[in-house]
Amino acid sequence: AGPVKSQPKEQADYGVRRHQSPSQVVWGTTGPAMRVRVAVARNPKCPEVVLTKLASDASDLVRRSVASNSACPESVKAKLADDPDEFVVEALIRSSRLPSEKVLAAMLKDKQPRIYETLAANPNTPADILRKLSQVSVQTEFLRLSLSRNPNVPPDVVLYLIKFGDRFVRTFLARQQNLMAEGLSLLASDGDLGVRSYVAANPLTPPSALAQLGQDGNLVVRAEVAGNKHAPLETLSKLSQDSNWEVRVEVAYNLATPSSVLEKLTRDTTTKVRWAVALNKEAPPSVLKYLAQDKEGIVRAAVAENPRLDKETLVKLSSDSTIAVVQTLAARQDIDSAWADVLAQHHFYLVRKVLAVNPRLPHQMFDKLSKDVDFRVRLGLASNPGLSGQQYGQLTLDNDELVRQMLAANPAVGAAVLAQLTHDVSPAVERALASNRSASTETLLLLAQSTDAMVRQILLSRVDLPPEVLSKLAEEADSAVKINLAADARCPQTVLSWLVSDKDVSIRILVAANPNASPEVLAQLAKDENHGVRAAAAANNHLEAKGLEVLSQDTQARVRVAVAGNPFAPRSVLTSLSADSNPEVRQSVAHNPSAGSELLAKLADDSEIWIAPVDVRY
Repeated sequence: AGPVKSQPKEQADYGVRRHQSPSQVVWGTTGPAMRVRVAVARNPKCPEVVLTKLASDASDLVRRSVASNSACPESVKAKLADDPDEFVVEALIRSSRLPSEKVLAAMLKDKQPRIYETLAANPNTPADILRKLSQVSVQTEFLRLSLSRNPNVPPDVVLYLIKFGDRFVRTFLARQQNLMAEGLSLLASDGDLGVRSYVAANPLTPPSALAQLGQDGNLVVRAEVAGNKHAPLETLSKLSQDSNWEVRVEVAYNLATPSSVLEKLTRDTTTKVRWAVALNKEAPPSVLKYLAQDKEGIVRAAVAENPRLDKETLVKLSSDSTIAVVQTLAARQDIDSAWADVLAQHHFYLVRKVLAVNPRLPHQMFDKLSKDVDFRVRLGLASNPGLSGQQYGQLTLDNDELVRQMLAANPAVGAAVLAQLTHDVSPAVERALASNRSASTETLLLLAQSTDAMVRQILLSRVDLPPEVLSKLAEEADSAVKINLAADARCPQTVLSWLVSDKDVSIRILVAANPNASPEVLAQLAKDENHGVRAAAAANNHLEAKGLEVLSQDTQARVRVAVAGNPFAPRSVLTSLSADSNPEVRQSVAHNPSAGSELLAKLADDSEIWIAPVDVRY
């Protein structure tokens, strides 16, 4: 491979070089592609006349690009539908803007299975075409699965797939939450266990089909019916006596199970069944009161979690000997002082910590827990989102650094309390404050002066950092901070203007690429001695026309490529660059949505072949 025509000295690097990877050559089935033509064919602003011309290009990659272009006219789509290259046709039917139904119908004759499958998978394919696809002579697993997954597939095709599709298709359909009742009834008699189990779990399955599946010989299917809240009450009653405890557990947990059935299940010999009844949010208080005396702690813990538990039983359970039970009580959102006082005196710290974390903690409990000898309990208070400002203020005086650190990280703490923590001597507290979204601008300004580099990095990582804090960080910024500032789209103009003269090239490049950079900053960077900086400035949409005109004559191709791709480049600049000796520059013009019809028509005749460097887009 090599350039078709002779090249000037500057362009020598763009010819075929033996040391370059062959992967950098863009090959089609007919040979290496003309990159500029491909770029024109992909341009969404490409005029119809040019796309029509490129649809007959010798390169399959060019034709494929035309087929995938959203601006491709109907007449061209009709032509490409008969393209001898399968990948061109595939690109056409992967588009969100498919050809007309007439063209699509013609494509169904004597085509490869891959074409059928791609069309069946496109969510924009019309229902009538999908119906025809279900009847083509060549049927594959993937074709039928694609049809079943298509949101446009008509009901009659769905029924057809239920009757004649393979198990993967039927399994997929059985799980759908919009499948018609007739289809689910058919699948309820399916010979595949997986299909029946999915139908049994589907909330749209008709009660009559669920009653049928409730008598299935496999416990997996019966268990799914037992857990379905639309199962008939008679079916749930029968399944509550199933010989397999796995089925009875599902009945016990089902919110639709009648109270009379739940009462019977409270005496089930299997602990897991009684546990499921205790968790049932519709279980009556009488059932929960009975289970609160269960011999198994796991059952009593489930009772303690249930929101329908009466207060009298709650108070009794607060003295339970099982830690899991009292921990569950300590976490309840309806907690009150009646049992909170008992739990605050519990001998095990973990119970007291769970209580301290509870956002509904009665305020009178704070004094007791804030004096707890175990710092982990006080740590829980510091993380609690429901305390008062005064209580948070008391915790700023805690002698444990971890407690103050947790408080500094708590977003529920008010700005005034957080401001008090700026005087803390602990770096860990400072870091937690720096990440707190509730910290005021004044607090963040103080943190910006911290000697801890980690604090400054945390501040820079915030998406809500005020401009004045960014400016403060810039005053004594090290290289790492400067890099973050230069790349930050919120960086104030004053900071960017200061960074323009930085000796670090990478920082100047980031400033030049910053979308917040002013025209004045970019004009200065456009004169930078480093061509990478000039290229970044040339690609920035805020660089004024005068600067783009100057850079369009830059000696470095990388800079001219950037100008050529800038959508705000003047038409005269793009016209000049469309004749550039470097093919990458012309390719960049071809990609530019502002190129215009005349330039794209001109570039559509570009016939140069070259190997692009690794960092050049295709």
